[in-house]
Amino acid sequence: MGNKTLEGFHGTDIKSSKEIIKSGFKVSKGDQHWLGDGAYFFVEGLPPTPDVSAEKWAKAEAWDKHKIKYLYNKYAIIKVQINVDEIFYLNLNTKDGQELFEYLREAFIKKVVEEGYKFANREFKDGEIINVARNEGIIEVEVV
Repeated sequence: MGNKTLEGFHGTDIKSSKEIIKSGFKVSKGDQHWLGDGAYFFVEGLPPTPDVSAEKWAKAEAWDKHKIKYLYNKYAIIKVQINVDEIFYLNLNTKDGQELFEYLREAFIKKVVEEGYKFANREFKDGEIINVARNEGIIEVEVV
């Protein structure tokens, strides 16, 4: 396998974009994130185009449902090149990637049930499953 280069788009507010350009991306941590720990980018794969998806994300993130107002009205889209060895890339836009993830999900839930954990009946988030698979050395993935 060789290296893969992805063109990624990250949508955020202007203030955060300046900090990212100055200091780099901060990795989000926690199982509540969509696909586990990491910095998030939209890449080619599903419509709309990744730059449009990043723009929509930045606008959606501006809305504060508790204050019922936008927290910012100026946003930025940051375009980056992501280089990864294909062996460390889990592409969930492909059938193979989806099948691998479903296998991980089923194995994770089976293990939880077998171990008799009290939360065996709850729904697990994708990020939680990916984080466990990474942390337990089940998969070595750098980019999802």
